[in-house]
Amino acid sequence: MKKIYTLVVTLAAFITQAQTNFENISLSTYFDGSDLSGTDDGSGNYTSEYMEGDLSFSTTWNNSWSYWSGGWAFSNLIDSTLEVASQTYHSFSTGVYSGDNFAIGKSGSEIIVNGVANFSTIQVCNTSYAAHSMTNGDAFGKQFTGEDWFKLTIEGYNGSTSTGTVSVFLADSSNSTPTILDTWKEVDLSSLGAVTKLTFDLTSSDVGDWGMNTPDFFALDNVMFDITTNTKEITKTNLTLYPNPAGSVINIPVGIERLDVYSTKGDIVLSQLNPVNSVDISSLTTGVYLVKAINNTGISTTMLTIK
Repeated sequence: MKKIYTLVVTLAAFITQAQTNFENISLSTYFDGSDLSGTDDGSGNYTSEYMEGDLSFSTTWNNSWSYWSGGWAFSNLIDSTLEVASQTYHSFSTGVYSGDNFAIGKSGSEIIVNGVANFSTIQVCNTSYAAHSMTNGDAFGKQFTGEDWFKLTIEGYNGSTSTGTVSVFLADSSNSTPTILDTWKEVDLSSLGAVTKLTFDLTSSDVGDWGMNTPDFFALDNVMFDITTNTKEITKTNLTLYPNPAGSVINIPVGIERLDVYSTKGDIVLSQLNPVNSVDISSLTTGVYLVKAINNTGISTTMLTIK
């Protein structure tokens, strides 16, 4: 899961049509972080990162509650029968949109861009869990009637600035009986323009005292985008860390959204989201590493020596 496919030292200005369809993931059924392959934050949350091309998808597993608590899961499971409830990792369709795999997102899921991208289209679908709940009702959610709806909103960000939103109904109330999406639907994201991040949020007409009752899951596949990398040369002194060489802790600049440490083989050996002031590197062995930091102005790197 934790691989970087190209270590880029010099980034030239270019635009490339790209596609992410999750086919680089080797799956027997699904991945949700429950194998504890992610990085432990010390409180039982294990965060993994899947990178395909220039897009990054994080997965957080809460081991204290044995629950996929945030980000993305990845699956090849299909169930359009609605015979079984709580099929969280199943797409409610007759197949995947393309290939074998797809992603499962939930409210708050994000796609982080390694650079700047213009997204053109994505494919979305209901999960079997959400579709079963809306069709039949369950212990938490109501059986949908004509006035009910379930909506996915995608918001683009360039740095910290919103570039707009696009919404799609996974169930709508335009008819006397609700129309529950049971196939892959293309969503046009071109209006969002150049972005460094996409966020995904789900809302529903079925809301209780503790929030939304409808299961907050959706399926995602075939992400199409143009990747634009800003013209700049990244040298090994572009990111300032100290001390360097380091022992067990490095001090970092403010405002970093994600910091990744790579071995000379290209493996991510340490990853932290929104680190503050310093990073504990005591788990790393003596050697030379590449450190990459992402913030709202772009990407910076440096070489780090651990003594």
